Amino acid sequence: MDVKGSLHSVFSLLFPTICVGCRAVSSEVLCPTCQKKSVFCLKQESISFLSGYWSFSAYEGPLRTLIKQAKFSPNRAYANFLADFFSASFGEPFPIVADVWTPVPPDPSRFRQRKFDLVGTVFGKCLKKNSLEIIPTMVKRKITPSMYQMTLRDRQTAIHGAFELGGMCSVEHKKVVILDDILTTGATMAEAARVLRKGGASEVCGLTLCRA
Repeated sequence: MDVKGSLHSVFSLLFPTICVGCRAVSSEVLCPTCQKKSVFCLKQESISFLSGYWSFSAYEGPLRTLIKQAKFSPNRAYANFLADFFSASFGEPFPIVADVWTPVPPDPSRFRQRKFDLVGTVFGKCLKKNSLEIIPTMVKRKITPSMYQMTLRDRQTAIHGAFELGGMCSVEHKKVVILDDILTTGATMAEAARVLRKGGASEVCGLTLCRA
């Protein structure tokens, strides 16, 4: 074993990985038992402001804890594990067809702090496996407060006007799928859909990892 491998082994003994789901010592951030409890299964749901909406899991259990860590921790290991775990759940072809796959624009200040975007990291790997790519079509033009404890009306007020077209391709006459990590009230995705329709998109759909 080389020096680097020896140091890694010593570090692992001193600071073992802890499963975010059950807090047991594990070789991965989500232990095999918690992985079995975290199943991705594509589910379609009718949402009034979208031409189609799909999610892969309910926002609960070990997966909820993993996504929260990936979303708010500066440690990219959680996001990378989530991307690998999600990508391994799906083969080819990807079960949804679209012209453009676009993320909800990340908050610029949060992106500068973390140096990566969770939605791009997680969905990017799975789409790439299917020869697809994420294409930014919007930018976030105003800072919005945390909406975790807001009512639907307050969320709608806070997010209105936050996005504008300004990405890498035109959405005119195209079927666009908006990507995000979680759909709660739908206020953020509704605002993104409004902007894309205003830009000429023929269909606007939504796809999230989880449905809260």
